[in-house]
Amino acid sequence: MEIRTAVEADIPQIVEIYKQLFALSARMQPERFRDTPQDEAFLREVVAAGDQELFVADDAGEVCGFALAQDLATPPYDCVIPYRYAYLMDLCVDERHRNGGVGALLMESVKSWARGRGLRYVELCALVQNEGAVRFYRRNGFAEARRIMQFDL
Repeated sequence: MEIRTAVEADIPQIVEIYKQLFALSARMQPERFRDTPQDEAFLREVVAAGDQELFVADDAGEVCGFALAQDLATPPYDCVIPYRYAYLMDLCVDERHRNGGVGALLMESVKSWARGRGLRYVELCALVQNEGAVRFYRRNGFAEARRIMQFDL
């Protein structure tokens, strides 16, 4: 298993794995998410961008999972200490390859990428219903830092 930066030729396989992620999100929060294909043009932009990194887990040419991380900065508020951090937008392992360490390898690549860029931490958002993802992130050293709450109207 090799973790490497995605290239444009990987996009069709990444889109297939995104289908699993988006279907799960739509089942967990149907009022917020749709089961729809990922936009290939968006992924081409990510592959070309310098402030994002799309990692893939490659097993002899098969993409088994991916992680999309962004280099972000704190908002320009006087009370906020300015710094840059990594935002893990998505991490998904193909259902056929889960529980085999692929996710942990992808996560370590994201952490290494963030350290190499001098970023302060890695942040992510997980659906509260996705208990498996929350357990995975906790096993990989993540802890709750803030809570996002909503009031339905």
